[in-house]
Amino acid sequence: MREQQSNRRDRTTIGLDLGDRWHRCCVLGESGQVAEEGSVGNNRVALSELSSHYPGALIVMEAGCHSPWVSRHLEQAGCEVIVSNPRKTRAIYQHERKSDRRDALMLARIARMEPPLLYPVRHGSEEAQQDLLRIKLRDSLVRARVGLINSLRFTLKSLGYTIANPSTERFHKVIQSALPESVVQMIAPSMQAIEELSLRIKLLDREIRTLAHTKYPETSWLEQIPGVGPITALYFVLKIGDPARFERVRDVGAFIGLCPRRDQSGENDPQLRISKRGDAYLRRLPGQLGSVYSGTVRSSERFASIRTSSRCRCHRPSQKARRGGRGPQTGRAALNSVEKQESLSSLPPAAGKNEDP
Repeated sequence: MREQQSNRRDRTTIGLDLGDRWHRCCVLGESGQVAEEGSVGNNRVALSELSSHYPGALIVMEAGCHSPWVSRHLEQAGCEVIVSNPRKTRAIYQHERKSDRRDALMLARIARMEPPLLYPVRHGSEEAQQDLLRIKLRDSLVRARVGLINSLRFTLKSLGYTIANPSTERFHKVIQSALPESVVQMIAPSMQAIEELSLRIKLLDREIRTLAHTKYPETSWLEQIPGVGPITALYFVLKIGDPARFERVRDVGAFIGLCPRRDQSGENDPQLRISKRGDAYLRRLPGQLGSVYSGTVRSSERFASIRTSSRCRCHRPSQKARRGGRGPQTGRAALNSVEKQESLSSLPPAAGKNEDP
C-alpha cells in the first residue's frame, strides 16, 4: 500500500471541474505543488491536447452530465481517471469560499493523498449508455402521458364531468364517448397528444423487448420472476454491469440505495430510513415488483384459505373423534395437516407471460 501511495505521489495529478463550455483544471506536480492552472474546452480535441501534454497522469473529476464521455475519452488516451461521488466530498461543496478553481484544486489534492475518500464511481460503457437511453426515454414519455391524463381529468371534474378509470392506453378512446361534442373539440389537442404518446411508447416497448432478447440473453433468467418483464430485466442488467464487482449479493441493495442509513454515537444507534443513493429509477423497480409480489401472495393466500375451509367442512371429525376417541383426526390436527399441504411453496407458479409493472 505504501508503494502504491508513493507511486501515486510521484506522478502528475490533475483535477478537473467539469462545465458545459469549459473545464477548470488544476495540475499538481510530483512535489505536490500547483504546476499549472487554467481552463480546457469541453471538446475532444482540447482534452486530447491535455492528455498528450501530461501523458499517464492521474485525472480526477466529479460525476455529472459530461463525466461518462470525458472519462472514457481520457482513459483511451492513456490516463488514469477517477470519477468522484459528489455527495461524498463535503469538503468541496460546503466550502465557505467555493469556486471552480478551488473545486479543481481540492479534487487534485484528495486524489493525490487518499483516492478512496472520493468514493469513486464506475461508469458503464458507451454501448450500455445508449441502450439505457431507450428505457429512460420511455420513462419520460410515460410520465408526460400521465401528466396529460391527470390535467384532463381535473379539468373535466371542474366542469362537472367525472371520467371512469380506464387503462391509460384506452383513455383517449373512452373519454370521447363520455363527453359532449363541444367539450371533445376543446380537449382535442390533448387527446391527440395522448394518442401519439401511447403509440410511441408501444414502439419503444417493442424495441426494448427485441434488444433484451437478442443482445442480452441473461435477461431471460430475470423474466422468470413473476412481475419482471423485458424493461425491468434489461435495466437491471445494464445498471449492474459486471456482477463480479460485488463481493456479496447484499451489496447490490446498498448500490441501489435500499440499505438503511446509520447515525450511531455512543449508546445511541437509531433505526433510520433507507439511504436512497444510486439510481432512482432502478430503486423504483423493486418497489413495483414488491407490490406485484404482495398482490400475488394475497391472492394465493386467499385461494389457500378457501380450499382450507372447504376441506375442513368436508372432513369434519365425528363426535367420537372430538371426544378424544380413535378414528379420524381431531379438528386442530386436521387443520394443521391441511395448512402444511396448502403452503405457498406448494402452489404452482402463475401461468402467462410476465409484464413490467
